[in-house]
Amino acid sequence: MKYTILLCLLLSTPVWAMDDLTYVITLGSETHKISSKNQILNLEQAATSFADDHIDREFIARIGRTYLPANPSAKSVSVSIEKNTLAAYFSYAYMDDTRLSDAKNLSIINPVGDRSPGYVSATASLKAQSVQLGAYYIAKPYKKFNFGPSMGIKYWEKQDILQKHLTYETDDGAIVTQVGSVETITVSEKSTFKDSGISPYVGGFIRLKLKSVQVGLDVKLYAETNYSYQVSTLNAGYRF
Repeated sequence: MKYTILLCLLLSTPVWAMDDLTYVITLGSETHKISSKNQILNLEQAATSFADDHIDREFIARIGRTYLPANPSAKSVSVSIEKNTLAAYFSYAYMDDTRLSDAKNLSIINPVGDRSPGYVSATASLKAQSVQLGAYYIAKPYKKFNFGPSMGIKYWEKQDILQKHLTYETDDGAIVTQVGSVETITVSEKSTFKDSGISPYVGGFIRLKLKSVQVGLDVKLYAETNYSYQVSTLNAGYRF
């Protein structure tokens, strides 16, 4: 609540009604460090359990391959209004990124004693969007290179998506495989976990202005959240 009151005061102060305002539109690429609370499942366990639930015979799961991408990223757009050393801004960001993936090759033991191949995987991905309202202080507003602190609030919505996929063959024929005795079975399952919240933040920025163009880096640290707790944004924008 105190952040909302501060932003309302900044936006309602007479300075915003004066001339000589600067408007800035920027596009950015955000890098998110995700809260440990966002680890929805142990993917290795999820993949093995999914195979165990759907295969009615013994099998061996070979050493899996785990794909761990970099911190998830989002695209953002923001609009700022600046006057001397004070500024207020609004931004929107969207994310659709794969978090983790675990895959295993299976060796399924058939009743006749031979073995059939199989494959199981579990993949976790994250879809999210957020809107942000904040204010920042510009230490050197008339210099090409400037910096300053920032603060604000962010409303976010996210979907953790868990996708599991299983493909395997079964052979109920004799030792010498009979025609039509080999069956390929495919099973897929998708689960979605939704969450939303409001997170206050503090941070700072550095930027370089070249006439009407600017490039910069913003870093924000968020309070207790089930979403990202740190966001670094590389951005470029136009001033008018």
